[in-house]
This record gives sequence, structure tokens and C-alpha cells, in this order.
Amino acid sequence: MLSNTYTLRGHRFMQLIPVANVEYALDYKPEDRDRIQVSYPRSGSNWIQYIIQLIVSDCQQLSGSQHGYYLFERTGRQLIDDQQENLDVTILTTHLPWKLLPNSPDSSRARYLLAIRNPKDVCVSHYEFMKAARYLPDQIQEFPVYFREYFLGGGQYQDFVGDYFGHVREYWSEFRNGMSDTDTAGADNHNKYTILIYEHMVDNPREAIKTIAKFLGNNYFDRLSMPMLSTTSAADDDDNGVDTSTTTTTTTTNSLSSVETLLDRIVRLSSIQAMKPNYSGDPRISRGVVGNWRRYLTKRESDLIDQKVTDEWQGTGLELLWEQEMKWHKITDH
Repeated sequence: MLSNTYTLRGHRFMQLIPVANVEYALDYKPEDRDRIQVSYPRSGSNWIQYIIQLIVSDCQQLSGSQHGYYLFERTGRQLIDDQQENLDVTILTTHLPWKLLPNSPDSSRARYLLAIRNPKDVCVSHYEFMKAARYLPDQIQEFPVYFREYFLGGGQYQDFVGDYFGHVREYWSEFRNGMSDTDTAGADNHNKYTILIYEHMVDNPREAIKTIAKFLGNNYFDRLSMPMLSTTSAADDDDNGVDTSTTTTTTTTNSLSSVETLLDRIVRLSSIQAMKPNYSGDPRISRGVVGNWRRYLTKRESDLIDQKVTDEWQGTGLELLWEQEMKWHKITDH
């Protein structure tokens, strides 16, 4: 069993997550202004949260510790209270499985964004994070044991998020059904549910940012075209980002070389390399690449996940999402 955990309402939570905050999250009734990001851990939630903060703040960068603050089950009511006066939306991030999600999404006009990532990369990224954060018990420190006992084994070593395959399948099914229905008030649910695939974010971050902005609201999407005037040319900034204390937001352009849109700037500042200085020493931000699983998985382990995909997801459409990303070939360099 994972060390330093407690059981609440039949589910196991890590002790670093206060009981009162978990209870508040589980009992919470979503409001119309809520924007709730859901995912299995290591599926891009930190990256998405970073982008959200850049959007709503017009690119005022925050530290990694501030971004982690938005995990609802860890922060509880304080997260709600702190956003009431500053924004017209309330931003919540959660790893709670569908069955623990507060109330029914049909109970309000809140919007939901589901982030998903291929199981092989989630497996490896989760292992690297859990080990770096020292959350793994001594008996499953080595990857082959973790793979067998945690990722595929389930049960005694997993906390409240549970099994990856079931977690993703339940959300995928509910979101897909919800996107084709109307809510209890008869409103179109097309804008209520958004699905964002991690690999698509990597391939086309610009479109991903647009999708996230639409999830937040039309006003945030429209602001992406707003010009941003910098004291230095965008061409002078490298992939490590810029110091936003020297930038100003304006609708007046002094020269074409010094102006970029808000969207341009978010694309630049939300690259993994640009984010890393704000997460110094924080294991939540790692390689961020697609296919890192090939550095860890053996052919047999890869095949076992392929079989799990067939067994758990056949007929849902999930089994077709990552055919190329999950094809076997081994990376030998480290």
C-alpha cells in the first residue's frame, strides 16, 4: 500500500491532501462560472493549467507552486474563495474519477475539459514523478515492479485516482455522450464538454491554446488576437520565456518588430522549456515528449499495455487514438 495515506468514504488519499479539503471537493456543487479541468495524473494537467493562467492574466507568469494551487481536492474552499473577485470564471483542476466528481455535470452550466494522454507515456511519466516526489513505497521503487504492481496491477498500491484505463474510459464515455445531448434546461452541450488530447497539444500548441480559451469562454478566445507590446523584440526572446515585469499590454503598436498577439506570446511562454524555470526542482514538469515510454518499456511490457487497451477500450474509440504513438520500437540512447 502507498505510504502516508488515509481512507475517506471508501477511497484512499495521500496525507499531504487535507481531509477537510477533500470533503469540500467531494460535496461541492458546481456553479455556472466554474471551469473544471479533469484528467488522470500526468496527462498534461499542469501544462494546461499554466496555459490557462497565461490566458486569464494576459501572460503574467506565475511560479510553479502557484500553479499547483489549483488542484481542487488539495486546496478545497480556499481555491473557490480566492477567485470570486479576480475573475469571471472559477478555475478548478481535479484528478477525481468520474464517480467521485462533485454532483452531476448537468446540475449547472459549468464547463468541463478532459485531458487524456496515451497510456504508455502516462505510465512512465507517472513513475518518474512518483519516484522523484518520493511517493513510492520501497518495494516498488524499480520500474518493472511498479509496472506490474501499480500500473497494471491496481488495488493495494493505488490511491483515489484508481486504475488509469477505467478512469479514462469512464470520462471519455460520459463526455462523448454529453457532447451529443442537451442539458436539463434544454441547452446545447456542445460547449460544455471539451476533450483535449496531449499528443495533439504537442503537435499543434497554437490550436490547443485556442481550444483552451474557448473552454474558458468566448471573451477569452477573442482576447487571443490582442496585440502585446514588449520592451524587447519577440525575436530577441529565446525559448526560456521572458521577464513579464518588463512587458506591457497595449492596443497601440510602435513597430511591427516589437508586437505580437496574446496568442503568439502564450505559444512562446508555454513551451516546456519556457515553463521549466518556473518549476525549478519540481518533478511535475519533465520531458513532456511523446514516446518517452520507449526508454523504459520492454517489448513484453509494451504488448501487455496493448492488450489492456484492447480489453478495456475496444469499441469506445479510445483504442484508435494512439495507434502510431504506441507502436513498438526501442530507444537505446539515454
